[in-house]
Amino acid sequence: MRHVIYQRKSAREVARDPSTNTFLTVEHTDKETDNSSRNDERAETNNFKVLRTKSHGSQWINSEFLLERVTQRQVSYFCARVETERLLQEPAPGISATPHEDNLRYFDVIIAGPSQSPFEGGVFNLELFLPEDYPMAPPKVRFLTKIYHPNIDKLGRICLDILKDKWSPALQIRTVLLSIQALLSAPNPDDPLANDVAQHWKENEQAAIATARDWTRSYAQG
Repeated sequence: MRHVIYQRKSAREVARDPSTNTFLTVEHTDKETDNSSRNDERAETNNFKVLRTKSHGSQWINSEFLLERVTQRQVSYFCARVETERLLQEPAPGISATPHEDNLRYFDVIIAGPSQSPFEGGVFNLELFLPEDYPMAPPKVRFLTKIYHPNIDKLGRICLDILKDKWSPALQIRTVLLSIQALLSAPNPDDPLANDVAQHWKENEQAAIATARDWTRSYAQG
């Protein structure tokens, strides 16, 4: 069992990494930890910081709390736990994200088609996965439900800047899902992933919207 220390109101928490069946024990302390001498890179993430130490490859989380020498996989699981709590406390309208019981880094996502969009009335299933280097790397998200959209291809992959080069550790899963929901409201054929759909959208937008509505009725009815 790994023993780590962090600053927070709660006295103790224990998190399990199901893939390795290892445990992370977290205890409250009022002691300040000096990181000034460490050779590290700092990245703001949500309400905490992730620090990557160049010399040892260890990981720290620090803000209201500090985790010392935690493996990146455990950091990812800890972040998944924090994100899940936030999603439950601050649910986004029309969006649900449920983590798998045996792996907190996998989420089953449901997004309702936004009103006044070609996808209104649809219920779209997605899968979301937090890679081991999350939150330094973006989550992996794809649609499982078929959708006619210029920014979503046949494999369900999504063209969204915050899932690529515009990702920041300060972003949250909730932000990502809201951005995907917004993409359903405002398809962008000028930055396509499905080139044939984008071409259809540009040449005859009304016909493309009609096709999107047909697909929504055919494939996205829960």
